[in-house]
Amino acid sequence: MRLLTISEPFFNNLRIFTLKIAFASCFCSQVTPSQPVWSWIQAHNPDFLVLLGDSIYLDIHAPMHPMAMTDDQFAQHLFQRYSAQMQVPEFDALAKYMGAGKIFSIWDDHDFLWNDQGGVSALAAPHSREKVMLSTTYQAAFRQALATGLADGSFPSQYNTAQLRDFSSFPLATPSVDLGSGVFLHLTDGRTHRTGKWGVSYADRTILGAAQRQAVRQVYAHSPADSIHLFASGSVMGEYCKSYPTDWDWMLATTGVRRTLALSGDIHRNAQDEFAGTQFPLYEATSSGAGVKELVVFGNDCQNYGVVELDASHVNIQLFAHNTLEPHLRRRIVRSSWALG
Repeated sequence: MRLLTISEPFFNNLRIFTLKIAFASCFCSQVTPSQPVWSWIQAHNPDFLVLLGDSIYLDIHAPMHPMAMTDDQFAQHLFQRYSAQMQVPEFDALAKYMGAGKIFSIWDDHDFLWNDQGGVSALAAPHSREKVMLSTTYQAAFRQALATGLADGSFPSQYNTAQLRDFSSFPLATPSVDLGSGVFLHLTDGRTHRTGKWGVSYADRTILGAAQRQAVRQVYAHSPADSIHLFASGSVMGEYCKSYPTDWDWMLATTGVRRTLALSGDIHRNAQDEFAGTQFPLYEATSSGAGVKELVVFGNDCQNYGVVELDASHVNIQLFAHNTLEPHLRRRIVRSSWALG
C-alpha cells in the first residue's frame, strides 16, 4: 500500500492477487454502545476497511446543539465523541486485529459539524469557522490513530493538547491510495468545499470543489488502463446526480474511462446502483447504518456493512444486514469488460 501524489507515475507490471475490502458508515456510540458489526467484519478477515463517514454524531444526544457551543466546548465534545467510539470494544478489537495501515476514514456531515452542513457557508460564518478547523484536526487525529491500529497512545489523551489545536491539517487531506493489484482508493472530502443547495444556482453548486476534482482526475489520467478505482464518498451518487451537476458531469467524464466502483454511505441502508459512462459504467455500492437506528435514534436497529472482493477476473460485492447476506444486492462484475456477469 502506498499514498500517491498526482505527479507520481504508475506502472503496468502490477502483480495480481486477491483483495478483500470491507466498508461501513454511520455509527454512534451514544446510540449503540455495543457494535457487533465490527466483530462480523473481523470474521471476514479483510485486507482493508473503509469508513465512509458519520463515525460520530456530534448533534445527537449532545448536552446542547454544537452550533451553540463555544469553540472550547466544541473541542471537548469532539474529544469525547472520538474517544468514546475508539473505546467501543468491538471497534477497538477490529482495529488491533487489522493492524497498522489497514483502516481508512472519510467524514460526512455529522462528524464535520452537524446535519447537512456544508463547508462554504460554515467557513464564512464567524460562529462556525473555528469549529470547522477543530473538526478537521480531530478527523486527522482519528485517521492517524486508525493508521496505527489504535495502538496505545496513538490518540491524544487530552482535548487541549497542541496536536488538537494545530490547524495545519486544514483542509482535510484527500489522498489516493495504491492498494495493490491495480486497485486505487480515492478518499474524498465531501464537506469542506461543499456549497448549499437552497439559493445557490446549479452552476455554482459543488460537493468536491475544483481543486479536489482536478487532483483526482490527474490520478485517473496517470493510472493503468486496466486499473480499478474505488471512489469513497460520504454522499450517494444520486446526490451528485440530482443536485450538483458540475460535480456529476465531472464524475461521469472521469470515471467513464476507468473501471470505477463508488463506495458510499449516509442513507442508513444497503443499496446498489449503476450509471452509464462513456466507456465503462459507474457502479455504486452503499452500506450505511453500521451502528445506529433507521432514523438515528428512532426505529429499528441498523447493523449493515459491505465487503468487496477483487481477484484477477472478477469484482464481487456483498452487502450484509445483521450479519446476513442480502442476496438481492449481490453483484459480480467481470474485471476485463466491467460488465455484470
